Amino acid sequence: MSPQTSRFYEFGRFRIDRAERVLTQEGEPLLLSPKLFDTLLLLVENSGHIVDKDRLMEELWPNTFVEEGNLTQNISVLRKLLGDGGGGQRFIQTVPRRGYRFVAPVKESFEPGADLIIEERLRTRIIEQEVETDGEIAADSGESPPVASVRRWQWSSKRSVLSIGFATLLVSALIVAWWALSHPSPSAAGAATFSVTNVTVRRLTNTGNVAGATLSPDGQFFLYNTSEDHNRTALWLRRLGSENAVQLVPPTSNKIWAISVAHSNNWVYYVASDPSDRDLTSGGTIYRISVLGGEPRKLTDRVHSDVTLSPDDQLMAFDRFNPTACDLIVANASDGSDERVIANSPSSRRFLHPQWSPDGSKILFFDIDQRQDGFYWSLAEIAPTGGAIREVLPPRKQRIWFMTWAADGKGIVMNATDPSTGQPQLYYVSYPDGRTERITNDFVYYNGASVGGNSIVTALKERPVNIWVTEWLAAGQGTPLLRGTSFINSVSWTPAGRLVFE
Repeated sequence: MSPQTSRFYEFGRFRIDRAERVLTQEGEPLLLSPKLFDTLLLLVENSGHIVDKDRLMEELWPNTFVEEGNLTQNISVLRKLLGDGGGGQRFIQTVPRRGYRFVAPVKESFEPGADLIIEERLRTRIIEQEVETDGEIAADSGESPPVASVRRWQWSSKRSVLSIGFATLLVSALIVAWWALSHPSPSAAGAATFSVTNVTVRRLTNTGNVAGATLSPDGQFFLYNTSEDHNRTALWLRRLGSENAVQLVPPTSNKIWAISVAHSNNWVYYVASDPSDRDLTSGGTIYRISVLGGEPRKLTDRVHSDVTLSPDDQLMAFDRFNPTACDLIVANASDGSDERVIANSPSSRRFLHPQWSPDGSKILFFDIDQRQDGFYWSLAEIAPTGGAIREVLPPRKQRIWFMTWAADGKGIVMNATDPSTGQPQLYYVSYPDGRTERITNDFVYYNGASVGGNSIVTALKERPVNIWVTEWLAAGQGTPLLRGTSFINSVSWTPAGRLVFE
């Protein structure tokens, strides 16, 4: 197999690795969002020439209506990152009424690279099946955690007992990518078509302290919040395929939750609340921070839901609970101004977890209805300007935790409880017909769902557990029988000497 050639661009103290999509300064990698990298690369590859604004807008945001202010913001961030002095003319020059020109001398070089390795992904069909147990079993981790509590069952014929040890609940980030991500259809245009029969699963973190995760809209990087020492939380950013994470928000006493990324991939929105306000009576505060870090900007208070952004990043929507009502609000995404209530209800169980559609024409949410025979969950939508509400998924006795649009707007990824096992799983709901299919079909506890490109990121909850066999009254001297991260409710011996657990 012939070796591949890598192309590099060098200017000043900086170097661009085109293949790896990395910008370094004197050998140290710099953090750029994918859109910022694309902006810089386009200017550098056309160094010495004017790149019109129209061309920049078309190549950076193809087939998408985006205001020119997004391009201006990208150029401003790049100049700051490059330390551009002299009014911003040392690297990137503004050509009035035309566009921009990269004016620094650029040296282009090539280096032979390693042989091209094509990763072969196993094509696995997820089979839907009925499960008649209420047990909760997670994947084996191979870990052997310390024992927190012990329960015993005696098997009289061998006078042996079983010991089960549980450790602290662990949460890690997991990514689910469908087959078309690495095997796109030749006729596909844009995002590949989702298929629940072709998925691959990859663990992203192993720290065990991840509270939740969110993908960037283009699926190039993800953010996650962690539980730190002394009841503090922090916010991290990491590019997919990299092991290095950047801390955007250092550990804070406020609880960080509800993370969103702007479609420009330049801004991160999150909600932070007082940890003592467990019921979110006062709600949280929306903050906005650059993907490059810096000081978060406070936008608005008394927020009781995730923040969802319009496709052009000009508006945001969220819930606000009042003593007697729930308001679905749309506001300016840059500063939180111009709040407008587009729908309200006397119940706090409506308009939950709002999600703006990819085409900008509707906002999806779920409702909870309490009836004599229990609670029912349903999906519905409303226009961003308000008006009539349309049902997407009829009420049913299946708890909905989270949901989000697929990138093409033709479906919804839903995190909902499996009625058979009681474990939250991932589902795909076709839009607009509401046909529902399973994405996952196991005993794992999935917490949340975020879509970016052709991938889904979710948090995986695990509880490490060990089972030992030991002689009666000789606990602590037994032989390990099972090590893993299973949610086990009970264990017993069969007359044939086999172990049964659920």
